[in-house]
Amino acid sequence: RFEVLVPWSLIGSTDGAERVASALRRFEIDRSTWARHGHDSDGRLSRPDFRTDISGAIDFAAKLELLAPYASSRTVINIAANGRDNVADGPRAARDRAVASGIVINGLVMGDKDALADYFREHVQGGGGSFVLQIREPAAVTQAMVEKLLRDLIAAR
Repeated sequence: RFEVLVPWSLIGSTDGAERVASALRRFEIDRSTWARHGHDSDGRLSRPDFRTDISGAIDFAAKLELLAPYASSRTVINIAANGRDNVADGPRAARDRAVASGIVINGLVMGDKDALADYFREHVQGGGGSFVLQIREPAAVTQAMVEKLLRDLIAAR
């Protein structure tokens, strides 16, 4: 269900950054779900392969943080999604557990649904210096990732 694409890696040089970037490039990204998909009458997605398990992603990332081989003064989880949590009871409880343990959660909303950005602000985002970025079209992903990294670095100071 959830998978680690690149193991914990210390990036302290250009070479280290290139190694991680190269490892990430080996994975293909399925952009076919950028557009809207049909929902059942209860609001849940009708196709099981289009699940958005934000609460599970938060819990998975929080557990990974416990396994980190490097000490950090700030832990950040970035949740990127193009829909609301449609698995289980929603992300609030997972968010609250993570924030209570000192983790910051940012949201990266994929698509132009302003209501989804509001949902992320209310149910997903948490912790000091957290934020939600809305990425309205696929071509804007790279610039949004740069902005996210800069915001994270500024908040860490």
